Amino acid sequence: EKLALVEAHDLDAELSLMFALPHQSVASLQESVGWCRALLPTARLSAFPLMLLRGTLFHQRREALGLVEGFVSHPLVERIQRFIPHVVETPTMSRGDWSRMADIAAALEPQRSAP
Repeated sequence: EKLALVEAHDLDAELSLMFALPHQSVASLQESVGWCRALLPTARLSAFPLMLLRGTLFHQRREALGLVEGFVSHPLVERIQRFIPHVVETPTMSRGDWSRMADIAAALEPQRSAP
């Protein structure tokens, strides 16, 4: 109902996703992007990689969740947080999958859907 008001009044909106989450895959990220596009077609959509910031639940549970941090070279990371490690592997995501997810995220950045 609230999102219909955003659409009806042509308000600027942005939806942000995270990737490299526990249990996430390339396919599930693509599904999330599709869901967001269907939910609010005119919104700007962005996606950012998971970082394990101290004091967060993900940081505290990183070993139990199988989250592997590392530094990666990708244009998306170069624009955002180049000197902060990102989650680059999980039990459901390889480093190659991370790169594919980053490509999906980078492709979202400059886009805004037509009303």
